[in-house]
Amino acid sequence: MAVLVIADHDNQHVRDNTHKTVTAALKLSGDVDVLVAGKDAAAAAAHAAKITGVRKVLLAESDALGEGIAEAFQALVVPLMANYDAVLTPATSQGKNLSPRIAAKLDVAQISEITDVVDASTFTRPIYAGNAIQTVQAGAGKKVITVRTTAFKAPEGSGSAPVESVAAAANPGLSEYVKDELDGLKNRVLGKELGLNLYSWDLLWDGAEMIPGGILDAGYPAAGPTALPGTYTFKLTVDCRPTTNTSHAVPLLQYSNR
Repeated sequence: MAVLVIADHDNQHVRDNTHKTVTAALKLSGDVDVLVAGKDAAAAAAHAAKITGVRKVLLAESDALGEGIAEAFQALVVPLMANYDAVLTPATSQGKNLSPRIAAKLDVAQISEITDVVDASTFTRPIYAGNAIQTVQAGAGKKVITVRTTAFKAPEGSGSAPVESVAAAANPGLSEYVKDELDGLKNRVLGKELGLNLYSWDLLWDGAEMIPGGILDAGYPAAGPTALPGTYTFKLTVDCRPTTNTSHAVPLLQYSNR
């Protein structure tokens, strides 16, 4: 039984949760490979190669992988699974984004947030907000698993696995990276670009009322959201009280058409 671990990394180093996911993988099999997918990620691959117990590191690079496009990861990992019986990812937001797509393509059920490996097909995982532990058994076929890494320790010692380059699959083009464009707006979006109208204003107004402590701070006339002014700025905040003696507003949304 061979196992593939999808590394969580910053293109320079693999994060500690990857080390702990390797520990979980080693409880399944002694044949554990790590996939480092990104852009200019050779340093991260070299770091992964030093994790104790890793057989080899696969390095795949492309713009889409560097941008974290889930469909690009799916297109890469699914063909690789011809050589593996299980694929594990840390249960991060990225891992939870990738794993269901991979499981769907492999036509298997995902096993989520395991906290222990009982045997090759049996695992434990928390339920009821962690108040109970459930034992689950996987059916036949490939296994797609996310790992709650706080339940595992990182392997001790150091390894020296070889690094092998693999070709990145073509990006399916179903989604695209837009972070740079959003950063350029600096938390200020033009109403015309949003297509903001009375309906969306009302939704935000309702949202402020639905969130405990929500405040809609807006430059609108006394008539309220029933009449939009020529220019306006509004911000949705939540009043957070980390202690009984302190309070500060945390902004959730801010828009302006100025």
